[in-house]
Amino acid sequence: KQWYQRRVRGTLETAKLRGKQIKKWLLVNLQDVTDFKCQTLNRDLWSSQEVRHIISQHFLFWQLYRDSREGEHFVQFYKCHQSPVIGIIDPRTGELMAQWTFLTKQEFVSEMNVF
Repeated sequence: KQWYQRRVRGTLETAKLRGKQIKKWLLVNLQDVTDFKCQTLNRDLWSSQEVRHIISQHFLFWQLYRDSREGEHFVQFYKCHQSPVIGIIDPRTGELMAQWTFLTKQEFVSEMNVF
């Protein structure tokens, strides 16, 4: 599948349902438009062909904004108070399996090998 076919929009429930259907972990990125690190992730990490390939093979990507209704729900439910947040969610249980506040491309490639 192509990168764009592994992205999901909508609620956490929508993302979990889709993840269960395709048997893929949810890779979540919670963004804050006022935080430069979030812009850096978009520029350097999510735009990388290597990263997109890993996502297309192993994950369903769900990106949301802290100031959206769903972003506020995510922050409260998972108690994620820093920005940005990169997390792995088990779509069957909703459990947050891993969480980072920032990853370089090299760190991402290394960390995602676990999943």
